[in-house]
Amino acid sequence: MVMALGTTGAVLVAAVLWRRASVAVVVPLTQIADAAQRISAGKVAQRLAPDRADTELGRLATAFDEMVDAQQSARDRAEAEHEATRRFLADAAHQLRSPMAGLRASAEQLLQEQDPLSRDRLLANVVRETARASRLITALLRMARLEHEEVRRVSTDLIELCGEEIERARSLAPHLRIDLIAPHPSDGKVDVDPSALHDALANLLDNARRHAQTTVWVDVASEGGTAVVRVKDDGPGVPRDDRERIFDRFASLDGKGGSGLGLPIARSVARIHGGDLVYAQGAFVLRVPISGDG
Repeated sequence: MVMALGTTGAVLVAAVLWRRASVAVVVPLTQIADAAQRISAGKVAQRLAPDRADTELGRLATAFDEMVDAQQSARDRAEAEHEATRRFLADAAHQLRSPMAGLRASAEQLLQEQDPLSRDRLLANVVRETARASRLITALLRMARLEHEEVRRVSTDLIELCGEEIERARSLAPHLRIDLIAPHPSDGKVDVDPSALHDALANLLDNARRHAQTTVWVDVASEGGTAVVRVKDDGPGVPRDDRERIFDRFASLDGKGGSGLGLPIARSVARIHGGDLVYAQGAFVLRVPISGDG
């Protein structure tokens, strides 16, 4: 009987100890489950923050917190991209509203107008507003492609590229003097998407044409491992407080006919190539990496 009673007591003590040990082991797992439920209910700031990360449960809790942090970061990025897309579409719709309203008004008047001179004036307005809407839509599509397309890099002569765009600008503004300054021809080799860089240079020169009084300078040089293109004109320049705002989408400082997308597109082109575009010392400065064989 003594042995039986002793055995029974030992079993009961072991059962109690086992019960407590099981509870001690399960409690952390219960805490993880509770934290997961609170996070799924919207309390995204919930974290386990274990005191020790060198145990099995500590590593599990740390991995749980890292997973939640990654999900939160992804959610924040998605929300930011959604908000940026919403603002972009709203701004695009606002910008398109003006030329479309002009087209509609001119078309309605054309149906009623009998005077030949007035009809010619209205037709010219239709052509002008159509061209304006076409430029804006083209810029919007280019902006969208830059955000999703991969860069097609080809070894390209930057000086030759600048020369082609300068010839185009001269034909559009024969009253301006547009000079290309490239003292070292070897500075011109870059690994870029030629089409994209054409767009960037065209936008910079279009901007210079609108503001120059008599002269535009395009200076091509190299600094370290970077090719640098400086586009400068003898216009009034950009006020200090606006030197970053001009790269915002649809930003317009003077209303001289631009879509407000040329400079943002040019900066995006520079950045997807690993460079940048800024306004400094009275010039737009575009930088792109020099190719390995340049």
